[in-house]
Amino acid sequence: MLLNEKEGIKWIPLQNKIADRSALLAEFSIDADGNVTGKATFSETGHSTVSARKLIQSKDIQTYATEHFKNLVDGGLMSNLKVEEDLDWNTPTLKGSFELLSPSFMSIAGNKIYLNPMIKLGLKETPFRNPERKFGIDFGSPSNMSYVFSFNIPPGYKVEEAPKSTKLTMAENALTFDYIVDKSKPELVKIVVKINIKTPFIPVEQFADLQQFYSTMVAKMAEQIVLTK
Repeated sequence: MLLNEKEGIKWIPLQNKIADRSALLAEFSIDADGNVTGKATFSETGHSTVSARKLIQSKDIQTYATEHFKNLVDGGLMSNLKVEEDLDWNTPTLKGSFELLSPSFMSIAGNKIYLNPMIKLGLKETPFRNPERKFGIDFGSPSNMSYVFSFNIPPGYKVEEAPKSTKLTMAENALTFDYIVDKSKPELVKIVVKINIKTPFIPVEQFADLQQFYSTMVAKMAEQIVLTK
């Protein structure tokens, strides 16, 4: 963008270089009846913090958390919600915690428990389904999203199958996706998922690569952990 000032004309960059950051960490326990219980902590920095504080100011903390974690709490119960500096506009990061009980993350068949470790937070389909595109893709700003979930396995069960760790990159790390699985402890499965958009504008020439990136990421997020008794 060109700006005409007294000193002359100069370029003003329109693209935001400040990254939006979002993190959710949770430790859950699984029981043999198909319930998941645990505590989660979260943090938001960037544009989402502004939107969150506007909603908290006009409504309340519970409304914000219910809407922000809609898929996560659907069919479950959120309790003991706490948010720090909820209306302090000078604090760049919004932090909070809550407890969750949900029967909707797992299915049981015989002596097996099937659990999607993304607990309804994964992408269900790629947003880039159209086979052709005439213009580049603008994500708006750089972003960094991370999930860290630990699942304590119920007594008498063992991990029969779990997703394999995967790393995806495209366009010299313009986008990266890390999916890390830790099964080093027999009673625990830990999942770390990181999605980074370093370069928010993707030229149309790289659209096919972007489609493949998202298709692979969506498929990975749909994989399940299988526990056997």
